[in-house]
Amino acid sequence: MINIIIFSKDRACQLDLLLSSMQRFFREWSEQQVSVLYAASDDAFAAGYERLRALHPHAHYLRETSFQDDLIRLFLDFKRPFTSFLVDDDIFIDHLTLDSVEFHRFASDRRVLALSGRMCPRLDYFYMKDVTVRPPRFGPERTWRWKGLAGDWGYPMSVSGLHIFRTDDLYRPVVETPYTNPNTFEGRALLKHPPRRPLMICYAEAKVFCVAVNKVQTVNQNRHADSYPVERLNTLFLDGRRLSCANHHLIRRRSAHGELEYEWTIPA
Repeated sequence: MINIIIFSKDRACQLDLLLSSMQRFFREWSEQQVSVLYAASDDAFAAGYERLRALHPHAHYLRETSFQDDLIRLFLDFKRPFTSFLVDDDIFIDHLTLDSVEFHRFASDRRVLALSGRMCPRLDYFYMKDVTVRPPRFGPERTWRWKGLAGDWGYPMSVSGLHIFRTDDLYRPVVETPYTNPNTFEGRALLKHPPRRPLMICYAEAKVFCVAVNKVQTVNQNRHADSYPVERLNTLFLDGRRLSCANHHLIRRRSAHGELEYEWTIPA
């Protein structure tokens, strides 16, 4: 039902955690089309993705050659009624099912632009700018009017956090607007062409958390902890270590983004 496209660069270790947490918490994950568009800066990072492919053979992998052309290919070749994006430092943190009043409301109400997996009513802090924000006034099934709101509450066209969109709404930004990487895709394409739908909807608790512990792009100076260098994570991953999602269930934070202390597991 959903074409899920994941963007990744040099973070196979963190992407392993995302895919493992998706399988643990997203009940219908195997019924979705999951694709990974990835870039590797050198042979060591490329080897990380080869190990990842062996661990998660269910996903479709495409190594980036031309970001926009590659994204258009994944968008059109695996077209489903709905499309969503994730980034490799996202993590699923709570049980998610599409057999829910929230998804059914989104799918049936054309006024609803997207169902957000990362938002929930108690979020009152915008990590990226280090400011408090006031949650909106909600309508039925936790719908809200997003236009003009501060922080993540007024940011519907995100490539992180599992915002689920109608595929037809994304044709213009994906296919017809120029961009060169995930950041310019979000900033120059998605944000410039939001669908004319006034509402968004979320679950009672966030299902996805955006972990801000390192950065691999230079387009935006996104706030992050700089606590887990990607080179070190990749080396440990190639040595057989894996990040664990066992104790990250029901993470309760005030923000959709934030810092997290990773835990490790060594497979038998």
